[in-house]
Amino acid sequence: MRAFGPHGFSRGLFMLRRTCLALIFSICFGFSQLGTIESQAADVKIGVMDVQKVLVNCTAGQAAKARFDSKMKELQGKFKGEEEELVAMQSDIEKKSSAWSEDTKQAKIREFQKKRREAQAKAEDARFELKGMQEKELAPILKALEKVVAN
Repeated sequence: MRAFGPHGFSRGLFMLRRTCLALIFSICFGFSQLGTIESQAADVKIGVMDVQKVLVNCTAGQAAKARFDSKMKELQGKFKGEEEELVAMQSDIEKKSSAWSEDTKQAKIREFQKKRREAQAKAEDARFELKGMQEKELAPILKALEKVVAN
């Protein structure tokens, strides 16, 4: 390939001229559209909305929060007893493990670990339930808010 041969150099100049013309055309077109964009921008309304504040202050949001808090307290009450049972089991294992045989000690530890895993699974299920409830409660409020913003 000959870079500066009879066709190589002139072809390079041709490509450079073509690129410059395309760039100049793009710039001119951009400036010509500037007036159109400004006139369209006059029709556009921009606003800022704090959705969290709207949800907290509207009556539907307050009612949804009350239902959500009620369900959360119910679930917390249910888990409080299980948590106390696990703490008592752990304390019992720590205090009495030296007097137990190795088989008894291992059985109590396995039982404790099993109950702890079950409690963790229930807690995860409760979190999933609360998340679903929150989405269900907020969906109609957010849809109504979206309609207000669209108008």
